Amino acid sequence: MGLRHAVPTKDTHYDESEDIYCVCVGMQGSRPEMEDAHCLRLDIQNDLKTLKQKPHQYKSLNFFGVFDGHAGAEASKFCADNILSVVDEHLEKSSNLELSDELITAAYLALDEKLKTYMEKVQGISPFNGSGSTGITCFVKVADCDVEAICANVGDSRCIMYHNGKTIEMSFDQKPMNEIEKKRIEAADCTVTMNRVNGNLAVARAFGDFRYKGNEKKKAEDQAVCCVPEIIRQKMDGFTKGNKTSPSFLILACDGLWDKFTNEEAALYVKQQLEKYDIFNETEISSDLMQPIKITWLNKKVDEWDAADVEGWIESLGVPYNNYFLSKFRNGTDLKQIMLQEDKFNRLKETLRHVSNFVDEFRKKFMERNEIQEKPKTVPKTTREKLIHLTERMVDYAVFEKRSDDNVSVAIILFK
Repeated sequence: MGLRHAVPTKDTHYDESEDIYCVCVGMQGSRPEMEDAHCLRLDIQNDLKTLKQKPHQYKSLNFFGVFDGHAGAEASKFCADNILSVVDEHLEKSSNLELSDELITAAYLALDEKLKTYMEKVQGISPFNGSGSTGITCFVKVADCDVEAICANVGDSRCIMYHNGKTIEMSFDQKPMNEIEKKRIEAADCTVTMNRVNGNLAVARAFGDFRYKGNEKKKAEDQAVCCVPEIIRQKMDGFTKGNKTSPSFLILACDGLWDKFTNEEAALYVKQQLEKYDIFNETEISSDLMQPIKITWLNKKVDEWDAADVEGWIESLGVPYNNYFLSKFRNGTDLKQIMLQEDKFNRLKETLRHVSNFVDEFRKKFMERNEIQEKPKTVPKTTREKLIHLTERMVDYAVFEKRSDDNVSVAIILFK
């Protein structure tokens, strides 16, 4: 169960190369903590040790990944930080440096083993009580007008391609109730109850989640929950570089987005926004695209808040603030006046001497909320600024307009 209001803080990462613009935006949404992580790496043929040292066929090899953590952020962050180094280790052992299905699968299984060791040796926690993470990843090979995407999916995050006016599914959700997943789960002495593994885990494949990988009679790929990726390869037939009238793009996102968008809806949304933003021209976007998504308290200054706005903001802060202050104040407007007026605030501190530091921190956050709203906004003009703004707005739309109650991370890869 998520909080009633989302936390609007975003983590935004942008990069571009000769062939690609890419951006990923993650927002905590209505969860107690942010558990997503991502990895965007362009031209990795220049970074991976093996490809730097040996002759290879890659003109431009790129990697994109979104990792949706659960029961903590350890697994998602570890996977995002280490996946390419593990792939590099397996490339070094290969004879032809080809990203075959077998190589990718072996690398992802090895990544899972490294995650288990990391939890146990570095974090000092039992892996069987640790976190897990789905992973939607995509290697993209670009050579002149020849583009191929290799999507490797673990879990229920998702990737789609939009090319030549068509939406192409690059992954399929791996849910416990799917026939192939259910068969493996039950063969490993677990059950599918309420569409979840043992009535708990909502995905059938994931990194981590070692409590479901303890059957000593089964190989790693045959455990109730495994991290064997489903791999789909797709070439962009007829791709033309510099096609500004009908650009091609990929969307990788966690289920916080896909719970609210179908594949076609997401592709259409991005396509329409690219047109509205006039994405490739260095002109300021129209004023209507600068209007904020309507989010009650988020788009008001503090001194305009009513009781519901104050309570919504308190809830968005998470524990311990929401529990403590919502139990003390039934009228949010009274609390607002105390935070805004120095004399009333000092009287509150005197009354609550035993938690004065806590109250000071609360007021600091409250006043920062007002400062955030007063910061001037620049109008996006460059392709970089526009693509960032577009992606951030898509995340806002999913969380606040469509009311996703999950963390939301969205990566858009736009081909030049």
